[in-house]
Amino acid sequence: MKHQNFSYNKPTHSRNQHHSSKEDQNWLDSDEAKKLLNEGRFIEFCKRAKGNLKKIKNTPQDLVNSSIDLSNPSITFDELKVATQWAVVLQARGFGMSSLRKIFEIVSSGKIEKAKFILAYEVARKKEFAESNFGDFLEKLLNNASNNEKDKKVAKIKTFLEAVIAYHKLINPKD
Repeated sequence: MKHQNFSYNKPTHSRNQHHSSKEDQNWLDSDEAKKLLNEGRFIEFCKRAKGNLKKIKNTPQDLVNSSIDLSNPSITFDELKVATQWAVVLQARGFGMSSLRKIFEIVSSGKIEKAKFILAYEVARKKEFAESNFGDFLEKLLNNASNNEKDKKVAKIKTFLEAVIAYHKLINPKD
């Protein structure tokens, strides 16, 4: 009777299953992206992001949960970081700016309630918008603008959206 050689020490899983590489990392979570943002190099961040859009597979939860201080009329450094990241996420999802411009125009006119249902329509109509979670983020801002000091808060949302649109344009000048 012939004996077969069995080795019980052979790996049962492929080597690639257990290894997490930088290639799998979301570019927004990379050291390069964080460094550019923290240094305030937003234009360079957008230029580098353009070459890394395929590496932005999802929206970081801390971006979705970020807040904008609507009581402060000036946009802060951290809020510019948020606007820049949203521009990159929307671009990575293939989201065109026409929908955002439409919402921007409605917000600019002070019609917050109308902006909310137009936002809902755009989220339902465009999967890129829904998948980015930007609709949820923007809805939260719009809800916070509905109470006291509405004009001041609307102005802040308008400024924030202007920043998102500007950085989005920087990444894709044709849009």
